[in-house]
Amino acid sequence: MVRRRAQWGWIGWGGAALALSLAASEAHAGGPLYVRTDGTPLKWSTTGPVQFSPDGGNLGLWNNATAVAGVGEAANRWGPDLATSALTFSNAGGIPGDGDVNTASEFYALYGECEDGISPVIFDADGSLFAALGLPSAVIAFAGPECYIPATGTLTQGLAAFNGKWYDGNPANGELSQAELKGVLVHEFGHWLNLDHSQVNGQYFLGDADPGFTAFGQPPRSSVEVMFPFAIGGATTPRKDDVAAISRLYPAGGFSAAPGAITGTTWYQNGSTAFQGANVIARNIADPHNDAVSGVSGRPYATPATVGSYELPGLTSGASYFIAAKAIDDVLNEEGSGAGNQGTVRASTFTFDTSSPTATIQDPNANKESNLPTISGQANDPSG
Repeated sequence: MVRRRAQWGWIGWGGAALALSLAASEAHAGGPLYVRTDGTPLKWSTTGPVQFSPDGGNLGLWNNATAVAGVGEAANRWGPDLATSALTFSNAGGIPGDGDVNTASEFYALYGECEDGISPVIFDADGSLFAALGLPSAVIAFAGPECYIPATGTLTQGLAAFNGKWYDGNPANGELSQAELKGVLVHEFGHWLNLDHSQVNGQYFLGDADPGFTAFGQPPRSSVEVMFPFAIGGATTPRKDDVAAISRLYPAGGFSAAPGAITGTTWYQNGSTAFQGANVIARNIADPHNDAVSGVSGRPYATPATVGSYELPGLTSGASYFIAAKAIDDVLNEEGSGAGNQGTVRASTFTFDTSSPTATIQDPNANKESNLPTISGQANDPSG
């Protein structure tokens, strides 16, 4: 059985810009982090629990027992705690050896090893391991799928590491609250399960423009998605966009059939060439910040027929949605510094079971594309 190594997603504090080198194809913004060459996402099997092996050391002020319990709690936020997710998890026991991965050599003995069956969750007690790995000081944690079977796209191992420097009682080197640390654990398990970052509300707090903010005002910090690439808002449970993304990958409770969805295609301004890489967001007019779902056009980009397609699942039956799109903000998605894409974007509003929406998207100020598309699509509300 041949396995290949994928890599990780990261969460940063402030402006840590990190470039990733990938074995599987990398996607961007809300949805799956890695897809196969045929466009289907890598996924863990749900026929049994997803297993993890926790480190034997401490995590900042947390002793080992508290850290291990926190990992289990964070994992369950994506599975048993969500009725629309089929995921379950189990602690497979500690990491072999002394159990405490605190040197670079111990880390690299685990990293990229796809035949040992170990999915380590590493606790760096004081930040010394992260420093030994040469990571920027602003990196709080990293995680993601590590190994998969190319023939099926089934994930077989993951890896996560958490920097205890950010929860050591010393504000001089940066400090998270306990709630924020729990949110980081949830975020990294999202990457472990092959979720990419989400850009729905969090970008407001980095100065990024969005027609949803113009139309509905400042989002509350409590609405920032747990998969946003910066520790903003302190979310410790998945928000609406996070729930839609994980439920689409691992559906349960009738998710794939019951909720409404918006599907369609983004086009260049010529109206005939499909555009890949627009972040399309649907906001419930009655609750525009808390009931908002995003999707990236061209997510299943293996064939010309799907280059510009998008899907916004998990919408509220009978609601009216404000829909808009803009270029993917690569700066935000890579957890970098800067204000991001300030391009002007237009939007339209429609209700389920009415005519298809269309809106023109003007050029972004990001030197990514000279022309951005129109969006078109249809609403599907199974409840009528």
